[in-house]
Amino acid sequence: MLLTFDLAGGETLQQVEGQTTGIYIIVLLIALLALSVTGLKKRISYLFVCIAVVSTVSFAGYRISHYSRFDEKVWKMSERKPFAMAATLVRNDSLDGLTKNQVSEMLGNPYREFPAAVEYLVTNNWTLTIYFDKDIVNRCSLRLPFLGV
Repeated sequence: MLLTFDLAGGETLQQVEGQTTGIYIIVLLIALLALSVTGLKKRISYLFVCIAVVSTVSFAGYRISHYSRFDEKVWKMSERKPFAMAATLVRNDSLDGLTKNQVSEMLGNPYREFPAAVEYLVTNNWTLTIYFDKDIVNRCSLRLPFLGV
């Protein structure tokens, strides 16, 4: 993978999820390839079927665990905002089209405020950045810090 420098921070949610999906597909392909090579040798084929099943269940569990209904009370009470809620807001484009005032009412005071963006600290070192164009949300980004700093 090619690492590029981005002044806005490290990896985005989409990049991390893409890597997770890629790893899942590789593990599944290796298990299926090994299964086809071993043919019907029962013990070895069972092992690769187990690997395929475990990786599929793990991947599905990872995806499901990162979705959450937005709860304004929980969000506003949390110093570091819940990751699953932030990820769901970004994935579903829930904030797109809202005004800066509507975002402020819904999410409370941001950690940092810029002329065209606001940031909220999220659990596990993520940062939710909401970008505005003429005081209307035009995109959101959930990022890890650059190089873990």
